[in-house]
Amino acid sequence: MKKFLYIVVPCTAFVLVVGQIVVTNELAGVGNDIRTLDTQIATLTDEHDLVSAQVASASSLTSISQKAALAGFVAPKKANVIALDDSSDVAIVLPGKTSVQ
Repeated sequence: MKKFLYIVVPCTAFVLVVGQIVVTNELAGVGNDIRTLDTQIATLTDEHDLVSAQVASASSLTSISQKAALAGFVAPKKANVIALDDSSDVAIVLPGKTSVQ
């Protein structure tokens, strides 16, 4: 029984210590990977904010009107309005029906 304790206990302790070292090393590597991913997320978030601001600026009404003026578009001098009488039907009236419902 004493031989068993003198051999098995130190071997078990050695295996556990080596296992702990391996697990600690893996966790350190994972921590480094997480730090790298966090940096990439921050960079991409900043780029996204910049592009969003550029899109908002390019699609503003002032920017669009300036680009239209540079392209030769002009504002109409007179507004063209087409009005329909209330008496005319907009939809097609089917045969046998008097009005659209």
